[in-house]
Amino acid sequence: GALVVDNNGEEYIITVGKAAKKFSGMLKLNKTAAFIAHTLQEDVGRDDVINKILEKYDVSREDASKSVDSVIDQLSSLGLLDE
Repeated sequence: GALVVDNNGEEYIITVGKAAKKFSGMLKLNKTAAFIAHTLQEDVGRDDVINKILEKYDVSREDASKSVDSVIDQLSSLGLLDE
């Protein structure tokens, strides 16, 4: 898995546990990716994350879906999401 941490206003995702064997390090996240990562830690589904983005940001459902899918794909490829 991974932890999302705030370091002086900058958001990072840090690998922990088994995920650290596949990817050892941390990634700097932009505000949208950080919001998505925080929301995913609440153990919600993709559609819930999209709906939370729509509540927080002035974006279309299509753009929100693309952002969520992109972040999920990237985190999954690094083994940072618990399935």
